[in-house]
Amino acid sequence: MIRSILGAVLLSALACVTPPPAAAQERIEVFRLSDQSIVASPGTTVYVVDAMRQYMARLSSGLSRNPADAQQAARTRLQALTAQNKEALHAASSALVRAAEYRIAKAPAIVFDGRAVLYGITDIEQARAIYRGWKASQGG
Repeated sequence: MIRSILGAVLLSALACVTPPPAAAQERIEVFRLSDQSIVASPGTTVYVVDAMRQYMARLSSGLSRNPADAQQAARTRLQALTAQNKEALHAASSALVRAAEYRIAKAPAIVFDGRAVLYGITDIEQARAIYRGWKASQGG
């Protein structure tokens, strides 16, 4: 079963990040779209990679076609952002930066220990089993 799943899922080592020490607990990062649900586990970091696009669409909704008017309205909207809005924008931009660092090609994607990515799986425990099997086969 796991072998057939491995055949359907792209598993690749990410050479740009140094893996953590062997004794460390697995670090799991999930990259998903806003309309995808993930069966997460404690300690998992979840990034919504299309959050910035959605946030910018809301901020630019209804702007005037006149550039000067649109610029003024956008400035007013940005100045009116609450701390919660700013936190959401920061999280959205962090998701994009982290996805770019890992060169995530599509979502959902689950990254283990900064060194391997599984695409297309939404259950963390299923992905963890596949990752551990792969890791064992690599002598790790």
